[in-house]
Amino acid sequence: MKSELYDAIRYYLASSYYSMKNWVNSPYQVWFFVLQNLISLSFLILSISVIYSVSSGITGWSYFQLLFLSVLSQLTMGISSFVVIPQMLPEMLREGQFDTYLVRPYGKLTLMASSMGIVSYFFSYFIGGIAVLAYISVRLKLQPAALLGLLPLYVLGVAAFTMFMAVLAVAMYAFFKSGAATQQIERVLWTLGAYPLNVYGAAAQLFFTLLVPIGIATYYPSQAFFGRVSLLHYAFLSIFAVFFISLMYMLFNRLMRSYESGGG
Repeated sequence: MKSELYDAIRYYLASSYYSMKNWVNSPYQVWFFVLQNLISLSFLILSISVIYSVSSGITGWSYFQLLFLSVLSQLTMGISSFVVIPQMLPEMLREGQFDTYLVRPYGKLTLMASSMGIVSYFFSYFIGGIAVLAYISVRLKLQPAALLGLLPLYVLGVAAFTMFMAVLAVAMYAFFKSGAATQQIERVLWTLGAYPLNVYGAAAQLFFTLLVPIGIATYYPSQAFFGRVSLLHYAFLSIFAVFFISLMYMLFNRLMRSYESGGG
């Protein structure tokens, strides 16, 4: 079991390395995507600035705190897109393109992650996102030790959200044989994750935590970063994230049984 996991991780890292290498070897493409997503990041910052310039903003959230959450949400989407592209996977399955990967001795999740990630999304969002988050942390006078509260839960949250998107993609293939709606769903989740979940009400906050883990990926890690999450609450969220990841992994493999070689 350990050997299989090691081989899968090594294969994924090797595939990611060559994808990054190919991407970097196209400098115009690199700068195009970096510039494109930096513009997107600038519009995000501008929209939040407008909100706080014409109103008192969101109760309990300062300008820089909301900006931190919004940028973290964008960074999360970029990382997730490096592993799975929900609108692309159903099309690959429907057209039988996934067959060429099935001859390799790895699990379907490993093969999917190794064949689909958009390197440009990851790097362009990562470069801009990390720079802005670092600046915000300085403005908020947060100590580096605060990262101890952010990173573990954030890593689990990103993994949970990525697995959810993978299951969503396979479910779209299994039931509809199309991924047309997944891009719209992803955009909605992106927008929702950019704002505190409590503004949507208690029911929505539970829904986007327990069923759609955007809260675990963005909202609660931000709260932990600001020291607003108790140790007990943090432990519960972490344990739930591990459970959710395991559940989504099993559901992914079960749904993938609906895939028949040759695009059937």
